[in-house]
Amino acid sequence: MLKLVYGSFQKLPSLRTVNMSLLKCSFSVSALILVTGFFSSINVLAQQATFYEGFESADEGELPEGWTAYQNGGGGNALQYWAAWKFEGNGVEKYALSGEENGREDMIDEDWLISPQITPQESDHLIFLTRISFFPTGDMFYILASTTTGEPEAFTDTVAVYDESQLPTEFDGLGSKIRVDLSAYADMPIHLAFVHTANVGEESVSGIWLIDEVEVRPIQPAYIEEVFFRQVTSPPRPPVMVNDKLIIACDISFVLKGDYGNTKITSMTFGTTGTTDLSLIKKVRLYYTPMEYVSDYDIINELIPRLGSADEIGETLTITGDLDLELGSPHYFWMVVDLDSTRQLSFPYPQLDFTFEQYVANNEVYVPEVKSFFGALDVVSDHLTNDNLADAAEITTTGVYGSSTMPASYEEAFDKLAYCQNEGFETVHSVWWHFTPQANGWIDVDLSNSKFNSLLVFFDGDLNQLACNDNISNSKYQSAISDFPVKKGSKIFIRVSDLGSYETDESQYMAAGVVDLDFTFTVPVGVEEKNTDDISMLHPSPAKSQTSFDVVLAKPGNVDYTVVDINSGLVASDNRYLSSTGKHTITIDLSYLQTGIYLVNITADRRKVTRKLIVIH
Repeated sequence: MLKLVYGSFQKLPSLRTVNMSLLKCSFSVSALILVTGFFSSINVLAQQATFYEGFESADEGELPEGWTAYQNGGGGNALQYWAAWKFEGNGVEKYALSGEENGREDMIDEDWLISPQITPQESDHLIFLTRISFFPTGDMFYILASTTTGEPEAFTDTVAVYDESQLPTEFDGLGSKIRVDLSAYADMPIHLAFVHTANVGEESVSGIWLIDEVEVRPIQPAYIEEVFFRQVTSPPRPPVMVNDKLIIACDISFVLKGDYGNTKITSMTFGTTGTTDLSLIKKVRLYYTPMEYVSDYDIINELIPRLGSADEIGETLTITGDLDLELGSPHYFWMVVDLDSTRQLSFPYPQLDFTFEQYVANNEVYVPEVKSFFGALDVVSDHLTNDNLADAAEITTTGVYGSSTMPASYEEAFDKLAYCQNEGFETVHSVWWHFTPQANGWIDVDLSNSKFNSLLVFFDGDLNQLACNDNISNSKYQSAISDFPVKKGSKIFIRVSDLGSYETDESQYMAAGVVDLDFTFTVPVGVEEKNTDDISMLHPSPAKSQTSFDVVLAKPGNVDYTVVDINSGLVASDNRYLSSTGKHTITIDLSYLQTGIYLVNITADRRKVTRKLIVIH
């Protein structure tokens, strides 16, 4: 039994005004996937607890209603005795903590945390999550019981005693749970005390004791509390068919709770509603791993165990196997789809859409509350036809064209930074088209239906940037360029890029996506052969201090121009109203511009032209 000097107890005040900061933990993971998801709560075997306390209701520095804290000895620092604190890490939000104790000569410290009155039922155990200091300090940890009052003098029963070697130093799920049999107190009102003792001498410091999720209930066999069905390869990034294999990148993770035993999984059933062509699918296989992140190589080469496979693909498919899920470990399943290798995948790409319909655990059938992905996934080929500038696909007429920046390569010479790029990396992935108009007119390119943050750039035949758009608006991250004037016979190159990455492994495609390009070529009625010669070329160019252009107006109107640095963006603009018809000369001041290449976008009525300007000093 713990020896106490009862006359020295001090009941502790509120610590609400004390600020406390614990260690903030961070981690990084290198993987091929972007995790987004949702969960369904199952609770198939969870039992009603006689008592539960998660300390969430207490303000920081205080304790929940009915709990009390006492200190016997100690240094009196407000952060050193039991109180509730917040820590958003390891799945814990708030907890009760007995903190470090600064030493004084011959000081023995006892920090007491006393529960409200609890009446255990038959077979009940005290179960709680706990951790102590990583470095040993010689502390001891006691659980005491009182069958009368909640005053320290009444705790005459020692229920459990632990030294530092018997308690965990970090939260690790099942291993951080302590279970103490309370059957001797069945149907008997009691108080429980958590007593942290430290022989704190001069120039020494005690450890900590942290507890959370305090329960009084029977211990129970393993059960599935939650099932996460997550679309790991989420839009924008599409899955890529490699040979005849496809990592569909759905991650099914089971969260087990309980105190002992395993949960046996024998089948999982999926729906295929939303899949555009079932004949493309030849087989679906499901693999198991305790690791949340695995590589394509590990899965395709079966370096992780397979639960089973399905060869008959209809409106549903069922994969059967025999797998015991153990308590204390995470559990993840990964899906691989074998596709018809003879198919040539092209835009519009086939789409796969799976739903999680049910699973069988311990011979019982369960239906997840949340079954669906965020939507169908486009399946793209690992060989793109317009990946590089040299392979730019030809556009001949108004229509919808498509490709994918996954798995496009980076061409250093041509995927250079666009002048309008607001975010992302210099190393982008691009796909290319080209268009040669058969008459003067305007083109519109709209990427609104693409599923990723895009960048759209127009180039002339010499690869000078003519026009660029990053985001359509502050809330719409696709790109569009409208009413861009084109001249008969002058080739325009169109580049669509993603945000890129500084990575060189599979994770470089996190921002990649399927390109849905809506192209429109407009020739004004009756002016097929009219050109834009009534807006002259710049003169002079190259230029030093100023340059000019001439414009001929059939009626009074506005003339606008913008000067754009191809590397940094807009540098000058002007708008003026010309009240007379005929020829006008507009002069642009260049004295403040640095030597370089610029684009001058000129608009007069519906006429729009872009002129190249070279400034030299």
